[in-house]
Amino acid sequence: MKILFLHTENAGTSYIRMIQYANYMRKVPGVEVAYSKWDKDKQTIANWEDRAKDPAVIRDFAMLMHNADIAVCQTVATGGAVAMLCALQEVYKKPILAECDDNHFDIPPYNPAFSMYRPGGECQRWAHYQMRVSNGMIVSTDYLKKEFSPYSPKITVIPNGIDFAIWDTVKAPKPHTGIKIGWCGGGSHNEDIKSIEPVIHRILDKYKNVKFVITGGDVPKLKPHKRLKVYVSWSDILKYHPHLANLGFDIGIAQLLDNGFNR
Repeated sequence: MKILFLHTENAGTSYIRMIQYANYMRKVPGVEVAYSKWDKDKQTIANWEDRAKDPAVIRDFAMLMHNADIAVCQTVATGGAVAMLCALQEVYKKPILAECDDNHFDIPPYNPAFSMYRPGGECQRWAHYQMRVSNGMIVSTDYLKKEFSPYSPKITVIPNGIDFAIWDTVKAPKPHTGIKIGWCGGGSHNEDIKSIEPVIHRILDKYKNVKFVITGGDVPKLKPHKRLKVYVSWSDILKYHPHLANLGFDIGIAQLLDNGFNR
Protein backbone atom coordinates (compact mmCIF):
# COMPACT_ATOMS: atom_id res chain seq x y z
CA MET A 1 0.00 0.00 0.00
CA LYS A 2 1.46 3.33 -1.12
CA ILE A 3 -0.06 6.34 0.63
CA LEU A 4 0.47 9.97 -0.38
CA PHE A 5 -0.09 12.65 2.30
CA LEU A 6 -0.74 16.12 0.93
CA HIS A 7 -0.36 18.62 3.75
CA THR A 8 -0.74 22.35 3.38
CA GLU A 9 0.60 25.57 4.93
CA ASN A 10 -0.25 25.30 8.63
CA ALA A 11 2.86 23.80 10.21
CA GLY A 12 1.11 22.72 13.41
CA THR A 13 -1.77 20.77 11.90
CA SER A 14 0.44 19.54 9.06
CA TYR A 15 2.83 17.95 11.52
CA ILE A 16 0.31 16.64 14.07
CA ARG A 17 -2.30 15.37 11.61
CA MET A 18 -0.19 14.34 8.60
CA ILE A 19 3.60 14.11 8.90
CA GLN A 20 3.58 12.48 12.33
CA TYR A 21 1.25 9.72 11.11
CA ALA A 22 3.12 9.33 7.84
CA ASN A 23 6.43 8.83 9.63
CA TYR A 24 4.86 6.35 12.04
CA MET A 25 3.25 4.36 9.22
CA ARG A 26 6.66 3.85 7.64
CA LYS A 27 7.18 1.27 10.39
CA VAL A 28 4.19 -0.78 9.21
CA PRO A 29 5.22 -3.77 7.02
CA GLY A 30 3.94 -3.47 3.46
CA VAL A 31 3.23 0.27 3.69
CA GLU A 32 5.10 3.01 1.85
CA VAL A 33 4.35 6.68 2.38
CA ALA A 34 5.31 10.00 0.86
CA TYR A 35 4.29 13.54 1.72
CA SER A 36 4.41 16.80 -0.17
CA LYS A 37 7.26 19.26 0.19
CA TRP A 38 7.37 22.41 -1.90
CA ASP A 39 9.13 24.73 0.51
CA LYS A 40 12.92 24.47 0.37
CA ASP A 41 13.38 25.51 3.99
CA LYS A 42 10.55 23.88 5.91
CA GLN A 43 9.58 20.23 5.89
CA THR A 44 6.32 20.98 7.65
CA ILE A 45 4.93 23.56 5.21
CA ALA A 46 3.79 22.68 1.70
CA ASN A 47 2.88 25.88 -0.11
CA TRP A 48 1.46 24.24 -3.22
CA GLU A 49 -2.11 25.56 -3.02
CA ASP A 50 -1.31 28.94 -4.57
CA ARG A 51 0.96 27.22 -7.11
CA ALA A 52 -1.54 24.64 -8.31
CA LYS A 53 -1.22 25.95 -11.89
CA ASP A 54 2.59 25.78 -11.85
CA PRO A 55 3.70 23.12 -14.40
CA ALA A 56 6.43 21.92 -12.01
CA VAL A 57 3.91 21.35 -9.22
CA ILE A 58 1.46 19.65 -11.58
CA ARG A 59 4.24 17.38 -12.86
CA ASP A 60 5.25 16.39 -9.35
CA PHE A 61 1.67 15.69 -8.30
CA ALA A 62 1.08 13.60 -11.40
CA MET A 63 4.16 11.50 -10.68
CA LEU A 64 3.16 11.01 -7.06
CA MET A 65 -0.45 10.09 -7.86
CA HIS A 66 0.68 7.71 -10.58
CA ASN A 67 2.73 5.77 -8.03
CA ALA A 68 0.34 6.04 -5.06
CA ASP A 69 -2.59 3.78 -4.25
CA ILE A 70 -4.42 6.43 -2.25
CA ALA A 71 -3.94 10.07 -1.23
CA VAL A 72 -4.94 11.98 1.90
CA CYS A 73 -5.23 15.75 1.44
CA GLN A 74 -5.81 18.38 4.09
CA THR A 75 -8.62 20.84 3.52
CA VAL A 76 -7.63 23.38 0.86
CA ALA A 77 -8.90 26.92 0.38
CA THR A 78 -8.40 27.73 -3.31
CA GLY A 79 -10.24 26.81 -6.46
CA GLY A 80 -6.99 25.94 -8.23
CA ALA A 81 -6.09 23.35 -5.59
CA VAL A 82 -9.55 21.77 -5.74
CA ALA A 83 -9.41 21.70 -9.55
CA MET A 84 -6.07 19.89 -9.48
CA LEU A 85 -7.36 17.32 -7.00
CA CYS A 86 -10.39 16.66 -9.21
CA ALA A 87 -8.15 16.32 -12.28
CA LEU A 88 -5.91 13.81 -10.49
CA GLN A 89 -8.94 11.79 -9.44
CA GLU A 90 -10.26 11.71 -12.99
CA VAL A 91 -6.97 10.87 -14.70
CA TYR A 92 -5.50 8.34 -12.27
CA LYS A 93 -8.70 6.83 -10.84
CA LYS A 94 -7.15 6.80 -7.37
CA PRO A 95 -9.14 7.59 -4.22
CA ILE A 96 -8.42 10.89 -2.48
CA LEU A 97 -9.54 11.44 1.11
CA ALA A 98 -10.05 14.88 2.68
CA GLU A 99 -8.51 15.41 6.13
CA CYS A 100 -9.81 18.04 8.55
CA ASP A 101 -9.44 18.64 12.30
CA ASP A 102 -11.23 21.99 12.54
CA ASN A 103 -14.83 23.04 12.00
CA HIS A 104 -14.29 25.60 9.24
CA PHE A 105 -18.02 26.22 9.04
CA ASP A 106 -18.55 27.50 12.59
CA ILE A 107 -15.67 29.88 13.30
CA PRO A 108 -16.43 32.67 15.81
CA PRO A 109 -15.85 36.26 14.63
CA TYR A 110 -12.98 36.78 17.11
CA ASN A 111 -10.97 34.02 15.41
CA PRO A 112 -8.45 35.39 12.84
CA ALA A 113 -9.57 32.66 10.41
CA PHE A 114 -13.10 34.10 10.34
CA SER A 115 -12.12 36.55 7.61
CA MET A 116 -11.20 33.61 5.37
CA TYR A 117 -13.91 31.15 6.35
CA ARG A 118 -16.79 33.55 6.87
CA PRO A 119 -20.23 32.12 6.00
CA GLY A 120 -20.74 32.14 2.26
CA GLY A 121 -17.11 33.07 1.59
CA GLU A 122 -14.92 31.61 -1.15
CA CYS A 123 -12.73 29.51 1.17
CA GLN A 124 -15.75 27.95 2.82
CA ARG A 125 -17.26 27.20 -0.59
CA TRP A 126 -14.13 25.40 -1.80
CA ALA A 127 -13.90 23.43 1.45
CA HIS A 128 -17.50 22.29 0.96
CA TYR A 129 -16.73 21.29 -2.61
CA GLN A 130 -13.59 19.36 -1.70
CA MET A 131 -15.48 17.36 0.90
CA ARG A 132 -18.20 16.48 -1.59
CA VAL A 133 -15.87 15.33 -4.39
CA SER A 134 -13.44 13.43 -2.14
CA ASN A 135 -13.88 9.67 -1.80
CA GLY A 136 -14.12 9.99 1.97
CA MET A 137 -12.91 11.99 4.95
CA ILE A 138 -10.67 11.65 7.99
CA VAL A 139 -11.49 13.81 11.02
CA SER A 140 -10.18 14.02 14.58
CA THR A 141 -13.41 13.83 16.62
CA ASP A 142 -16.90 12.33 16.60
CA TYR A 143 -18.28 15.88 16.75
CA LEU A 144 -16.63 16.74 13.41
CA LYS A 145 -17.90 13.51 11.90
CA LYS A 146 -21.43 14.56 12.78
CA GLU A 147 -20.92 18.13 11.51
CA PHE A 148 -19.46 17.03 8.16
CA SER A 149 -21.77 14.10 7.52
CA PRO A 150 -23.99 16.18 5.15
CA TYR A 151 -20.98 16.63 2.85
CA SER A 152 -19.40 13.17 2.97
CA PRO A 153 -21.08 9.80 3.63
CA LYS A 154 -17.77 8.07 4.42
CA ILE A 155 -16.00 9.61 7.42
CA THR A 156 -13.41 7.93 9.65
CA VAL A 157 -12.43 9.33 13.05
CA ILE A 158 -8.69 9.20 13.82
CA PRO A 159 -8.07 11.05 17.10
CA ASN A 160 -5.09 13.31 17.64
CA GLY A 161 -2.05 11.61 19.12
CA ILE A 162 1.52 12.26 20.15
CA ASP A 163 4.68 10.36 19.30
CA PHE A 164 6.18 9.15 22.58
CA ALA A 165 9.47 8.42 20.83
CA ILE A 166 9.83 12.20 20.56
CA TRP A 167 8.26 13.37 23.82
CA ASP A 168 10.06 10.79 25.97
CA THR A 169 13.39 12.37 24.98
CA VAL A 170 12.46 15.73 26.51
CA LYS A 171 14.62 16.70 29.48
CA ALA A 172 12.95 17.89 32.65
CA PRO A 173 13.16 21.68 33.13
CA LYS A 174 15.31 23.20 35.87
CA PRO A 175 13.66 23.25 39.32
CA HIS A 176 12.03 26.48 40.39
CA THR A 177 10.35 27.82 43.48
CA GLY A 178 6.62 28.33 43.72
CA ILE A 179 3.97 27.13 41.28
CA LYS A 180 3.91 28.16 37.64
CA ILE A 181 0.56 28.01 35.85
CA GLY A 182 0.79 28.37 32.09
CA TRP A 183 -1.13 28.77 28.86
CA CYS A 184 0.51 28.41 25.46
CA GLY A 185 -1.70 29.14 22.47
CA GLY A 186 -2.42 31.29 19.45
CA GLY A 187 -4.63 34.08 18.20
CA SER A 188 -7.55 31.76 17.49
CA HIS A 189 -7.90 31.18 21.25
CA ASN A 190 -7.10 34.62 22.68
CA GLU A 191 -10.71 35.25 23.65
CA ASP A 192 -10.80 31.88 25.41
CA ILE A 193 -8.02 32.79 27.82
CA LYS A 194 -9.31 36.37 28.23
CA SER A 195 -12.61 34.93 29.48
CA ILE A 196 -10.90 33.84 32.71
CA GLU A 197 -8.79 36.97 33.21
CA PRO A 198 -10.59 37.80 36.50
CA VAL A 199 -9.89 34.27 37.76
CA ILE A 200 -6.18 34.59 36.94
CA HIS A 201 -5.92 37.78 38.97
CA ARG A 202 -7.93 36.32 41.83
CA ILE A 203 -5.52 33.36 42.06
CA LEU A 204 -2.44 35.58 41.86
CA ASP A 205 -3.78 37.88 44.58
CA LYS A 206 -4.67 34.98 46.87
CA TYR A 207 -1.59 32.78 46.40
CA LYS A 208 1.70 34.67 46.60
CA ASN A 209 3.73 31.61 45.48
CA VAL A 210 1.93 31.39 42.10
CA LYS A 211 3.20 32.77 38.80
CA PHE A 212 1.10 32.85 35.62
CA VAL A 213 2.65 32.64 32.14
CA ILE A 214 0.72 33.40 28.94
CA THR A 215 2.71 32.76 25.78
CA GLY A 216 2.38 31.83 22.12
CA GLY A 217 2.70 33.21 18.63
CA ASP A 218 -0.03 35.83 19.14
CA VAL A 219 -0.89 36.58 22.73
CA PRO A 220 -3.80 38.54 24.21
CA LYS A 221 -3.50 41.77 26.15
CA LEU A 222 -4.38 41.19 29.79
CA LYS A 223 -4.53 43.48 32.81
CA PRO A 224 -0.95 43.59 34.16
CA HIS A 225 0.17 41.92 37.38
CA LYS A 226 3.71 41.61 38.76
CA ARG A 227 3.49 37.79 38.70
CA LEU A 228 1.75 37.57 35.31
CA LYS A 229 4.08 37.27 32.33
CA VAL A 230 2.57 37.68 28.85
CA TYR A 231 4.96 37.36 25.93
CA VAL A 232 5.29 36.24 22.33
CA SER A 233 7.33 33.08 21.88
CA TRP A 234 7.55 31.34 18.50
CA SER A 235 8.90 27.83 18.02
CA ASP A 236 9.41 25.60 15.01
CA ILE A 237 6.93 22.73 15.33
CA LEU A 238 9.76 20.18 15.13
CA LYS A 239 11.36 21.82 18.19
CA TYR A 240 8.13 22.48 20.04
CA HIS A 241 8.41 19.62 22.54
CA PRO A 242 11.60 20.88 24.26
CA HIS A 243 10.33 24.47 23.92
CA LEU A 244 7.15 23.60 25.82
CA ALA A 245 9.07 21.61 28.44
CA ASN A 246 11.50 24.49 29.02
CA LEU A 247 8.61 26.77 29.96
CA GLY A 248 8.45 24.74 33.17
CA PHE A 249 4.69 24.77 33.75
CA ASP A 250 3.57 22.95 36.89
CA ILE A 251 -0.02 23.29 35.74
CA GLY A 252 -1.12 23.84 32.15
CA ILE A 253 -4.57 25.14 31.25
CA ALA A 254 -6.54 25.04 28.01
CA GLN A 255 -9.53 27.29 28.66
CA LEU A 256 -12.24 27.06 25.97
CA LEU A 257 -15.42 29.03 25.45
CA ASP A 258 -18.44 26.93 24.54
CA ASN A 259 -18.87 27.32 20.78
CA GLY A 260 -18.91 25.12 17.70
CA PHE A 261 -15.27 25.73 16.75
CA ASN A 262 -14.00 24.76 20.21
CA ARG A 263 -16.17 21.66 20.34
